[in-house]
Amino acid sequence: MKKILCFALILVTVLSFTACSREAGEAPVGMKNAAGKANDFYLYVPEDWIVNTTDRDLMASARVSENDSSNVTMIGYSDSENEYDSIDSYWEYYSKELENRVFDRATDSETGEEKSSFTLTNEGENILVNEKAAKKYEYSGKVAGLDLSYMQIIIKRENVFYIFTYTSTPDLYSRHDTELEMILNFFEFK
Repeated sequence: MKKILCFALILVTVLSFTACSREAGEAPVGMKNAAGKANDFYLYVPEDWIVNTTDRDLMASARVSENDSSNVTMIGYSDSENEYDSIDSYWEYYSKELENRVFDRATDSETGEEKSSFTLTNEGENILVNEKAAKKYEYSGKVAGLDLSYMQIIIKRENVFYIFTYTSTPDLYSRHDTELEMILNFFEFK
């Protein structure tokens, strides 16, 4: 375990130094771009991850491997009507949509009320994504009977909300922390 952590630390350090010498739009060493030409951003993922090429015009997405369906996506939502003045106001709307439309509903055994399996575990932590202000949300829930854990990071740029989502089963959720840190550190707009 110490060897793996040591290797991961060395890899992050090396990649951090090589990032300074690369051209904009050029993938960092050991990574590849998951975003298509129509996207206005670059989303770099580890070279051995599987990029979903069918989504590339709408969103960027990639999964870890054939045996590990943990995945990342990045999509931009254009707020052309200027309905949401901040990430917080967008999240208020978006989280209700998740709770009411995405996650399985179950009947509470004590009250008999139907409720969503959506459970927020981290609400709106301020973070930086490659020096861009963002907010991080973490939640879990059941989708089609499958327990899933999520991390979403939202960046607002002009009138577009960029939503980065990491999805995994609870047992694999923290396995990809190093890769996620690299992906977020190298995220950039065109």
